[in-house]
Amino acid sequence: INQSSITPTKREIKQTHTHTSRRARYIQQRHPSSNNPAHTYAQKNMPILGLLKQVFSNKLVTDVRQPLFTFDIPQGEDTITYGFVAPELLFWVELGVVLLVTAICGALTSILIYNYIVRQRGTWNAYLVGYGIIIPICIAFPYVMIPLLEIENKILKFCHISIFPILTMFRCSEAMYGFSPPSVEHSHQTFMLYYANIPHIHFDPKTHVPLKSSWADVKEKLYYFVYELCVVGAVLSFLSPFDYVPWTVEEKGDGVLLLEEVGSLFRWNHILNNLMGAILFERFLNAMLCGLALISTLSGFLPQDTMKSAIFGSTSPSDFWGRKWNLVIHNVLKRGVFKPVRRYYPKHVASAAAFLASGIFHEWILSGA
Repeated sequence: INQSSITPTKREIKQTHTHTSRRARYIQQRHPSSNNPAHTYAQKNMPILGLLKQVFSNKLVTDVRQPLFTFDIPQGEDTITYGFVAPELLFWVELGVVLLVTAICGALTSILIYNYIVRQRGTWNAYLVGYGIIIPICIAFPYVMIPLLEIENKILKFCHISIFPILTMFRCSEAMYGFSPPSVEHSHQTFMLYYANIPHIHFDPKTHVPLKSSWADVKEKLYYFVYELCVVGAVLSFLSPFDYVPWTVEEKGDGVLLLEEVGSLFRWNHILNNLMGAILFERFLNAMLCGLALISTLSGFLPQDTMKSAIFGSTSPSDFWGRKWNLVIHNVLKRGVFKPVRRYYPKHVASAAAFLASGIFHEWILSGA
């Protein structure tokens, strides 16, 4: 046998190395944690964490779905092509895991809060556990969990930050100052149920037993959830071809006067663009809250309302903020910030404190997401 036939040439070695490198880059892009020593250690020594990392191995950063069918709509002299894409199954699986982890963390935290805050309310121990343990854990939770699980999808990040940490912080404040909803503190079970559910569920005021949902409730929540998803898709389809700015806004130079710049904010095209952005955000939030209400209903419990046509159904700013917009956050801010501050200070101070707390945690969510 000729030696040259079994000894690879430099060219062949280079080609093989190039192919191996491309394969390695592909694997690294598809599963970035596959070569991470921490990832390997977690899989071997912490099976649950390793399993969670496998669930979130698909980063879902880029939408690679292909439309099932397309159609054209004339737009002036141009034509815009729209397509219908099927839901991404992996995204819904990962989102379900996030919500499950959130419910488990809420239930476990409720045990600590019930035993060391509710039962010791008014003592230094209760405030020490609340301000020294529970609230710091909530603040650190997303900054630990998101890098640990290597989550990159912004919706999944938003859910990690905005559900368990925010609700638990304000519900912990409710417990410290005695403003938890009626029937919630009746027993360990009702308290755990309150912390594990995102929307507040209805309780029987006499028996303190959570009200059960019916199949009619399930069908109603499912209808609203599917409807909101379709509305979100329609609004996105309308705005995305225009880069979410359907009405042209004149660009201002660096030397524009401050008075002119402020005046441009009140032009009709700028106001309409912001209105469309607000409608899109409302539809996103409404779809999310409808989905969470559907999960509570499927679990056998009857959730309270979470959103009520805030933008077009409100009659005043107080009606918008107090009775229509994101009632989950409204209620925990009211019981966890407004009422405790109102106990010692006037109403306007308590209102300012609630809005300040709302602004701080919204900026905190954006910084994490």
